[in-house]
Amino acid sequence: MLAGELSAEVSTLADDPNTVCIISEWASPDAPKAFFARPDLEETMRKDGVIGKPTMLIMSKK
Repeated sequence: MLAGELSAEVSTLADDPNTVCIISEWASPDAPKAFFARPDLEETMRKDGVIGKPTMLIMSKK
């Protein structure tokens, strides 16, 4: 939340529980970009069991 994330919802695919989808609301479109650009994030995610690079889509509600 210190990075500007306001809320998050975590789900897995019904037929593949190893695929995780996280829908987050951020304070601004630049906030998640800055978060995912952190130099320590890749190592932290690897330690937490993340396999592969996540796909990030930035969308807006209209």
